[in-house]
Amino acid sequence: MKKFKKFKIENLKKVTKNDSNKIIELILKENPSSILASLEKIFVSKYLDKVAKSKNTLLYVIRFKNKIVGYAIIAKKNTDVNFFFFKYKNKNNF
Repeated sequence: MKKFKKFKIENLKKVTKNDSNKIIELILKENPSSILASLEKIFVSKYLDKVAKSKNTLLYVIRFKNKIVGYAIIAKKNTDVNFFFFKYKNKNNF
């Protein structure tokens, strides 16, 4: 278990530009066929910020040596995550 002590799990309430860029990099590298990977970076950045600020969703990151090496989006319901996409599709903005 000692080797896991350098990992830090953090619940983001606000997404910095640097954190957003790193998460987007992970999305593109590790999950290139996902819906998020197919969207413009500015939209994904706004989406991550909305997820972090929402009371119905959580955005977690795992850091190793202060660098983000993983992320997780958790929602109370599927509709909580899909709502952001539906809103964007209908209004074409946030």
